[in-house]
Amino acid sequence: FTVDDIKENVMFDLIIPDDVPTTVEPTQDQIDIMHKLDPKGIYLGKGE
Repeated sequence: FTVDDIKENVMFDLIIPDDVPTTVEPTQDQIDIMHKLDPKGIYLGKGE
């Protein structure tokens, strides 16, 4: 999500710092490992 996405979806004014860090999306290998660790989707959700 972007800062603008978040701002559009909250009902109050946000204080946004000048430098907002970003998080790198996980690789497919990392996603596969997470699904192996949580095969029932208890923590990751079921993708619905």
